[in-house]
Amino acid sequence: MLQAQVLEDVTGIPMGVFIPMPLWEEVKIQYPDIENYDNPLSQREKNFIDDRLNAVHQHPDRLKPIETLFQM
Repeated sequence: MLQAQVLEDVTGIPMGVFIPMPLWEEVKIQYPDIENYDNPLSQREKNFIDDRLNAVHQHPDRLKPIETLFQM
C-alpha cells in the first residue's frame, strides 16, 4: 500500500510531504478541487476568519471542547 511520507530536515523538523503519484491520483478523484486549494483567500473569506477569531478572543468562555458537542 502506498503511503504519504513526511520529509524532515536534519534536525527532524517536518518540512514537506511526499505523495506517490498513484496515491495522488486517488486523492484527486476523491477531492476533485484539491489542486485549487493553494489559491489565495478572497477578502470576504479573510474578513470572515478575522471576525470569528475576534469573537473567540472577546468571548473565550464560549469555547467548548468538541467532544461536548456530541454529548446528548
